[in-house]
Amino acid sequence: MMGTAQLVRPVEVPLFDGVVVVDPYRYLSPPPGGDGSPTSAKATLAIEAGKSPSFAVYTSEMPPQAELLAKGGELDIGPGSTSVTLTIEPIPPAAGSSQATIAGNVYRVKVVDQSGAALAILSGQTITLALRGPAGTAVDAAIARFDTGAWQQLSTGPSGLQDLFLSNVNAFGDFALLGKVTPVATGLDPELLLWGVVAAGLTLLVAWRFGGRSNPLAPSGAPARPRPPRTKPQKPLK
Repeated sequence: MMGTAQLVRPVEVPLFDGVVVVDPYRYLSPPPGGDGSPTSAKATLAIEAGKSPSFAVYTSEMPPQAELLAKGGELDIGPGSTSVTLTIEPIPPAAGSSQATIAGNVYRVKVVDQSGAALAILSGQTITLALRGPAGTAVDAAIARFDTGAWQQLSTGPSGLQDLFLSNVNAFGDFALLGKVTPVATGLDPELLLWGVVAAGLTLLVAWRFGGRSNPLAPSGAPARPRPPRTKPQKPLK
């Protein structure tokens, strides 16, 4: 069964010591040897002064497999709207769509008001979507939205973390990473990364979310959502 997380957090500064544990990718329909039970995310936020709030909503894997971020004011809010509910849920691919190039899960992103009416993104505005693929996802993978019976690739940028990709989207719907997945080499435990590599990647991701100039997709002022990672205790040297 899928887990559910309701997560909206302020900016946190990640601190690292020891070895960072990275969750294996969780598939909705696991391949042989793969992990299942991907999580979903849901959050309900109040509308203030007729403007949609800022948010950072994400699934609970480490790193999250799907994230949605906004600086505030991007949604087309009706005069009677008092709250917005955001959901991110892994779903099976649409019937008839090709699964050959999908790296990981398809995620459905929905935003509704308190009555259940769907909310759209205002013209000229975008919201940031991040998707993580399985270990070994090709660096040229692209986030795509399923529209009119086919996958439409979106402008996609790197996050600074391996297998994690970003896109600024102007509509909600069903999204997936399209790209080749090459199994990771055996040897060192693929679940463990040196803290320095991960710290550097998260630093780049935070900079991107705050509108860093180094990323051509970057919006201005998007909130950040890094979390302190789980760590495994290190054995003393003998």
